[in-house]
Amino acid sequence: MHLQLSRPSSRFATESWDFVDLKLDESWTVDASVTWETPDRRLVLGLTILNLFDSAYQVLAKLPGQGRTVAASVKARF
Repeated sequence: MHLQLSRPSSRFATESWDFVDLKLDESWTVDASVTWETPDRRLVLGLTILNLFDSAYQVLAKLPGQGRTVAASVKARF
């Protein structure tokens, strides 16, 4: 299992633009992913959850960040 802590808006949160006098609050999200591989390594199943706690944040002024996102994957080797 992989657990990752991210600052999705950190690039923008530390900037303020003079022409709009804007500064975004810092925010953090927690992402998690887990993968499982068959013993013969022919099949890999994965599950990823981004923004696990559904934290609200802004990417830009009046542009909210993405809410909780769940993705599943299947990889097969032939």
